[in-house]
Amino acid sequence: MPASQAPTETRLPRAVMRIAADVQARIDAKNAARTGTETQDPPPAPAPVAASPAETPPAPTPPADPRESDPVYWKQRFNVTEGMLRKERADRVAAAAAMNQQIADLQEANRALQASKPAEPIDVAAFFTPADIEKYGEEQCQVMANAAQAAAAKSVTALRAEFDARLKPIADARKQEQTDAAARAVQDFVDKLVELVPNYAVIDKSQPWLDWLTQLDEPTQLIRQDILDNHVARRNAPAVARMFKDFEKSQTPPPAPPMTPHGGAASTPTPPAPTPPAGGDGQGAPTDAEVKDYYKRAAIGRVKDDERVKFEARMKLRGAR
Repeated sequence: MPASQAPTETRLPRAVMRIAADVQARIDAKNAARTGTETQDPPPAPAPVAASPAETPPAPTPPADPRESDPVYWKQRFNVTEGMLRKERADRVAAAAAMNQQIADLQEANRALQASKPAEPIDVAAFFTPADIEKYGEEQCQVMANAAQAAAAKSVTALRAEFDARLKPIADARKQEQTDAAARAVQDFVDKLVELVPNYAVIDKSQPWLDWLTQLDEPTQLIRQDILDNHVARRNAPAVARMFKDFEKSQTPPPAPPMTPHGGAASTPTPPAPTPPAGGDGQGAPTDAEVKDYYKRAAIGRVKDDERVKFEARMKLRGAR
């Protein structure tokens, strides 16, 4: 460090001192270049630049669960949920049945208690005047009042039994009418369904149809089996027929694209297969009337095994047309 100047020393202007310092620095640089000696310190390393919040790398995204795109996983979850709901429904039905049975038992016990309850003493003053009571005595009047009341109760019981006997045929007839009306509604529903979908009985027993019913209906987000049960309960044959038609469409493969002949030459059309004879004599392909009648009788169990075999063979001829 240079010694401080004496107070009496003449101060030079700052500009002159800066120029002198620059000249001295140049001289020192030249001397260092000649001697190979480094006179200046190396430049400081640049300070690390702190990353801005915008440049902070995003957090790694957790890997997606592969089960989300696995249909087997979701089908298993659906089966588990369906089983739980079915069990809960069965438990509720059982609980309701037990409660109804308990109510019936309590009502029967109440009737038994009412029947075994001792009769209240009769107020003889309601049947006899004070003079009669004094004449016959209170005990005798009580006996006569009890006898009169027992006779009246017996007469009422007999009248009630006769009334019930007369009403029973009417009640039975009304019940039979309701049963017949329900049977007619079912038969009308089956007839209409056979008219719309003649082979519904065969489709209804096929495994692809049963599997299709367990799947979810996209427009309504409901299980198809629940939708079908609702339509059947309301005897809505057109709605049930639409479900059969939708199933058949889902099972039909898309048509193959037309083949373009090579070289631009028109291909020779293939002659159609000969149409098997059709008629109502039990030979050849069945007519529409025969198909309708067959499936109608099959729905109510009036088709024998040998007839079923023959009819299925004839149906194959119908499909070849």
